[in-house]
Amino acid sequence: MPPVERVWALLTDASSYRAWNRAVVSIQGPITKGATISLVSIVDPKRTFKLKVTEMTPPNRMVWGDSMPLGVLQKLALSVDSSEAVQAKWNPQWNVLQAVR
Repeated sequence: MPPVERVWALLTDASSYRAWNRAVVSIQGPITKGATISLVSIVDPKRTFKLKVTEMTPPNRMVWGDSMPLGVLQKLALSVDSSEAVQAKWNPQWNVLQAVR
């Protein structure tokens, strides 16, 4: 499997998230466009985030969204490039570049 497809396979397999993402307590549901997934994070293990997958362009980009009070919409955009790097953007204010190998 080419590198980008390997990374994409990890990002779209909810059952494997705990193995490589220490911030995730659990994630349930299909990670497919239009689906809603349930995510529990170490930030607040008593809260379940209901995230809708609003964009999906395999094997390079997906966006999850969560509505907050007062109509604020949070988004996590994940992009994969040919170097196997994943760029995560949480709203416009936060950027993380992390190599996945």
